[in-house]
Amino acid sequence: MSPIDPLNIIQRWCFTLGLAAVVGVAVPLAGPLDPPILEVRVEGFGVNVDQDGGADFRIVANADRLFGFPGTEILDYRVSLQLESEAWSTPLRATPKRIAFRENEEISSQSEVYVVGFNSNLLWMGGYDEVKFPSEEWNYYDVFKVERENLWRSHNELLIGILTIRNDGSHYGWIRFARSGTGFTTPFELVDFSWHPIAGEPIAAGKPPVIRLKPEVTPEGLKVSWPGISTMWILESSASLGADAEWITIPDATSGEVLLPLPETNRFYRLRRLGGL
Repeated sequence: MSPIDPLNIIQRWCFTLGLAAVVGVAVPLAGPLDPPILEVRVEGFGVNVDQDGGADFRIVANADRLFGFPGTEILDYRVSLQLESEAWSTPLRATPKRIAFRENEEISSQSEVYVVGFNSNLLWMGGYDEVKFPSEEWNYYDVFKVERENLWRSHNELLIGILTIRNDGSHYGWIRFARSGTGFTTPFELVDFSWHPIAGEPIAAGKPPVIRLKPEVTPEGLKVSWPGISTMWILESSASLGADAEWITIPDATSGEVLLPLPETNRFYRLRRLGGL
């Protein structure tokens, strides 16, 4: 066998960064008119960031009876819409003075944990009062317009940085919410979300995680390896890049390392999470 020149061979391949975003399907909350929220707790949708079977975050609506008109048939409730975190998860702040992240802003160990009074990490995402007088339609009142940190007031899209704690450490990610307008009764709905499967690694807000592939030319072929992550990630290959690129799954390449024949032309490789983009 003739000797292999790694410098010449490696110039024939380009390795792309592994990119994948997990997309959740949202079940929207009951809007203020369809129908009015009248229960103490209404779960809108859960976000299972790491796809382990349990929700790490969920949108929750609460309607607390005000009883501002005792002895009458008037119904009056105060509605709050919140992002609720499980004990192992929490929202993060982009800066000490700003909660929502901007597109491509880094989410990492340098991001401050979001905590409000009584060590709660409930993130406020809307609210209003709803009142129904006898023989009239429901009326809605904007009672929170001067509340502190009303990040939802003037936005129809929010990028919330998140932290989840697993057995292997801290994982960073993001959740994107959107709504059709900025009216105070218009609730946010889930658009998409993603997280980094490698503990401690940063992720860009609104972007898939970056997982670097390591190529190595050996006498046996081309060895491609990557950090140990869930078997839900698969290795793919393409002859080109771009929107029209055809990505082909490489069989049995889920263990963090695979040995491939040396290709005769340029090949591009990436990791993609099953069920993601």
